[in-house]
Amino acid sequence: MKNRIEYPSGAWSERDGSLLTWGRGEKSLKERFRSDTKITDLAPYQIASIKKTGKDPALFCSAGSVILGKIFIPEIEACIAHAQEEEKSKRDADKAVFDAAVESGEAFRTAEIADQYDAELHWARRLREDEKAKYSDWFHDICMVGFAGSERIVVEREAINQVVGDRRSDGQFNGCSNQAWIISEDEWIRIIALSAEIKQRKAQGRANFEAEEAADIKRKIETGYCFYCETWCHGDCGHYSNDPSVKYRREFNQAVREANYGIND
Repeated sequence: MKNRIEYPSGAWSERDGSLLTWGRGEKSLKERFRSDTKITDLAPYQIASIKKTGKDPALFCSAGSVILGKIFIPEIEACIAHAQEEEKSKRDADKAVFDAAVESGEAFRTAEIADQYDAELHWARRLREDEKAKYSDWFHDICMVGFAGSERIVVEREAINQVVGDRRSDGQFNGCSNQAWIISEDEWIRIIALSAEIKQRKAQGRANFEAEEAADIKRKIETGYCFYCETWCHGDCGHYSNDPSVKYRREFNQAVREANYGIND
């Protein structure tokens, strides 16, 4: 049911769920607000734009991607609340479907490694009989279907490989290239623990490398190294520079040239 409001200024608004239509007379604008829309003060460039129209910027706000009068804020908030309630209802429904599948034994734990995306742990099921007609015969028995209500835990793919070992994958999900294994609760827990250890080692390795690189650059600067010719030339190259960015810019430009090799010919 639409909620229409006439304002003393002559403006009007009409709210239908998360959709707000507003205007004055026959002129109108509309926007569907999201659950994460933020209502904020105008940015400097927006203030300048409003001033050019001869209007008072203090009367306006920013909501998502639009600028509109502050008189509409209660209706904008109602639209945002409606979107949030819709999302919550969907999450609750998805969770109910997932919980029922776990209770019935239809759902099982999986470890998925995709070529283009992060490796993940989540729950899945096999195709139901009424769904198989949508897929090729060879895919019927290996296809896995995820649950919107299942948590998805991003993990290091090395952790999955260590736990599943040389086991053949038990199937794959529709879409991008991937492999998936059916795993036990114990394996799920082990993968999460291993992944945390691997991430920590990688983070420490990056920190050590960055510290060593910083120390190396500091030593070179202090000993007169030339980052233009990348030797201790003592200025003989004619382009002496103790600025490391000279080297980085050259490497970046070379990478761009290699990436565009043959394209601009």
